[in-house]
Amino acid sequence: MLPGPRIAKARKIRISAPEARGWLVLGAGDQGLWRYVSRALYYKMPMSNLYETDAYTWAMRQADALRRRSANEIDWDNVAEEIESVGESEARELESRYAVLLAHLLKWRFQPDARSRSWEATIKVQRRVIEREHGKNPGLKPMREGLFADAYVQALGAAVQETGLGLEVFPEANPFTLAEVVDESFWPEPPAGT
Repeated sequence: MLPGPRIAKARKIRISAPEARGWLVLGAGDQGLWRYVSRALYYKMPMSNLYETDAYTWAMRQADALRRRSANEIDWDNVAEEIESVGESEARELESRYAVLLAHLLKWRFQPDARSRSWEATIKVQRRVIEREHGKNPGLKPMREGLFADAYVQALGAAVQETGLGLEVFPEANPFTLAEVVDESFWPEPPAGT
């Protein structure tokens, strides 16, 4: 048995309410006042309230309940929402990668005199990360073209801001296909006549 405080006086109180059941033990010992809340009480706290006030504790309790296969302790609606948000986060990550790659390809094409090893490195890195994301999330395949189209709007804004060129310099519609931008051999040349 582990050493602990010597208990001078203790009181055990049974808790019975719709949101909490278990035992609360209050006591005093040689190390001052202390209290102990049983595991039963710990897990009976309303999960939906905890989700709103302490996401970390909520997540740890939900993970524990899932591992123990304790269906009656699962906050089903919020767990479903969190799982959906993981998938949405993966889609946003892919769209963000497309935007960075497109912005650098636009800069590469429309500002050839300013090309740098840094731009080249960014293009290569983004292509590798996108390839990895495609492999890691095959379920996003039906969404790739839509994410790619949405990313162009972000890329256009970044290219205008980073190059100092006017918006009218860049095409309104995406001049690249998804297949082109992920192709390691594709390096766009400046438009004819520039």
